[in-house]
Amino acid sequence: MSDLGITIGIEVHIQLLSKTKMFCRCRNSYGDEPNTNICPTCMGLPGALPTVNERATRMGVMLASALECKINKNVPYHRKNYFYPDLPKGYQITQFYTPLGSDGKLRVYIDKKPKDILIERIHLEEDSGKMFHDGDITTSTSSLLDYNRCGAPLAEIVTKPCMKSAEEAWGYLVGLRNLVRFLEVSTGNMDEGALRCDVNVSIDNPDGSLGTKTEIKNLNSFRSARRAIEFEVERQKKIIDSGNKVVTQTLHFNENTGETSPMRSKEELNDYRYFPEPDIPPLILTDTEIDEIRSETPETPNTMLERFMNDYKLSLYDSQVLTADRDISSFFEESLKFYNNPKKVCNWLTIESFGKLAKENKSLGDSNLTPENLAKLVKMVTEGTITGNAGKEILDDVISGHDPEVIAEKKGLKAVVDEDMISDIISKVLAENDKQLTAYKNGKTQLFGFFVGAVMKESKGKAPGNIVQKILKKMLTES
Repeated sequence: MSDLGITIGIEVHIQLLSKTKMFCRCRNSYGDEPNTNICPTCMGLPGALPTVNERATRMGVMLASALECKINKNVPYHRKNYFYPDLPKGYQITQFYTPLGSDGKLRVYIDKKPKDILIERIHLEEDSGKMFHDGDITTSTSSLLDYNRCGAPLAEIVTKPCMKSAEEAWGYLVGLRNLVRFLEVSTGNMDEGALRCDVNVSIDNPDGSLGTKTEIKNLNSFRSARRAIEFEVERQKKIIDSGNKVVTQTLHFNENTGETSPMRSKEELNDYRYFPEPDIPPLILTDTEIDEIRSETPETPNTMLERFMNDYKLSLYDSQVLTADRDISSFFEESLKFYNNPKKVCNWLTIESFGKLAKENKSLGDSNLTPENLAKLVKMVTEGTITGNAGKEILDDVISGHDPEVIAEKKGLKAVVDEDMISDIISKVLAENDKQLTAYKNGKTQLFGFFVGAVMKESKGKAPGNIVQKILKKMLTES
């Protein structure tokens, strides 16, 4: 099969979290009773006039700024004309010739290596309604329409054709979702339609130039996007290998079969008959307004990731885990206020605590774990007040909201740090295991671990391992 490279570009629609729709006062809410959040404006009835949502506009500027885009100060709205049952007006109000932002980037890490995904443009527009099909869209015989989503505020983000694998596309989508959640401009929940993507795929020409692209529409999960790309790449390669040409098409991805199928021929720009929106004046932004919005923009996941690696000396992997969710990163940094040991706190949060929670299908937000109690537990283990095993033993209680100091005292798990007492325990263990002691002296030094385990068992896990090993080494040398 052809070994030519592939090129991928992605268009993502982000539904913004303003309380009302983009051009009217209707409630912008997911999951409400169908066709209850509608009005003459979002239904396109004669005489209804749109007004621009200021809050959604500020969210768009914030997102454009976080993507390091050039912010355009004079942005006219246009009408994009097309007929579809879920678009009652017969057109969509959007920003076309001059987008809100352009020439940005989002850094992702693929196989631990950074790659900047180049952003061509970000513009604001309104959403269409939602269609519910009787079965798969390609075989459905009937559909229902919910117009609640009509007019919901959207930010459309279009990348340049710069991704070279399904893995890079997946990394970009995950990174973008994390970004919008950190900025609190969208839930990013793909299952609710708050983040939807269209993927353009092409096989490169032999000279390295871009080949004929196809567009896969309305992918609603990261897994679907990856599967759709992988299938489409193989489909196009088979066409090329057979001596035929790929045809420009808009495709549908079937979740059940994992295959793409044609929906229609790809539209050209002139099919949409763009023209300036006559009922809305251009969006005019001043430097003062842009600077004000930038000052309100929270720290982005990428900025935080770099800070965690530089300031806390954490690995890329640890930093990625901590910055994958804003609540997790906030919890981590709050814990450090009580005990400033970043690596230890990170391990007990992301490995031990998350491991316990995962077994119960719970997240951090589902627990009663507090930053202060986690920090107390880590400090107790690190400073030898309790052993690591004892810390793991009481972790369930700590996750349930209990103070680790109180629980350790109540369960009698405070560490034995009296070296004379530990020496007595070691002497007893050596005396009871004379055969193993003789073998150790005859060169079977791997038995050292056996003695450590036996001492820990005799002390009921209360003797700190580092102290046990230090004293044991000395006593074995002297015996």
